[in-house]
Amino acid sequence: MKLETMKLPVLPPEPTGVLYTVSKHFGFEGGGWIAGGFARQVAHHLLVKMKTSEEWEKYLEPERRRDYHPGDVDVFLPKHITHVELEAGLLTLRDSYAQFAKNLQANSRDHGRMNIQFVTAPEFRYNGVQDCLAAFDLYNARYAITYEKPGEFVLHWDPRALVADRLNRVSIVQTLSPFLGSRVLKYIEHRDCGNGLMPDSNELLLEWLVRVATGAWPDNFDAKHIVGTKGQVMKLREAGYVKTNELAFFINRWKITGKSAYGFPGKEVDWACDQIDKATT
Repeated sequence: MKLETMKLPVLPPEPTGVLYTVSKHFGFEGGGWIAGGFARQVAHHLLVKMKTSEEWEKYLEPERRRDYHPGDVDVFLPKHITHVELEAGLLTLRDSYAQFAKNLQANSRDHGRMNIQFVTAPEFRYNGVQDCLAAFDLYNARYAITYEKPGEFVLHWDPRALVADRLNRVSIVQTLSPFLGSRVLKYIEHRDCGNGLMPDSNELLLEWLVRVATGAWPDNFDAKHIVGTKGQVMKLREAGYVKTNELAFFINRWKITGKSAYGFPGKEVDWACDQIDKATT
């Protein structure tokens, strides 16, 4: 994977506040970096279409989460850094849902609150930006920002990420994560990828569905990570990304309560069989 790079110019106050806060509290000087959604937003602002102040606020403000699904600022550190002292004044760290990271809300300089996700799990510590981005399951997420010296940062990106993003499509790289389904839906519904999947991603999504059906996940994922795949598959089906013939993978797997003719709760039915019936009658 060959990455493109550029030195960041002066940015609007909102992303500048994020970079200031992360530099101050997370010791970028030690070799850390931001990767994923926030870096993608910066790249889009510079290389695709400049974002308005309102668009930045929609992305960053956790108080508006239900309406706009804002993103976290994901901070990674290289393997050789084992501990980082966080400056006093931040709110209490809490485990992320998947327990791969510590989450906190911090005040950016003059621009309210943001969610910062500090990745702590050993299996998600990398030697550098290249290794980190290579582990992501969507090309669309392959963006990063590194610290050079006070006030100077560098943007890194996989050119294939920009190809997919300019087409407003999701491009899948690999299927090793049980969270892939939710990421695909998030990017389609909330990250400007409303044109759906890249053509070569359909086969990879099918591969992920097979993993869900067979439970073929890497060892670092356990039951609490896998339980959410049921809802992801159902939402993907509702959005039109699970074909009727692919429902056969899930026959006799999940039960749901149907509705009677009058709209009241009915009898328990097999979800996949119910979906097949509705599609073929």
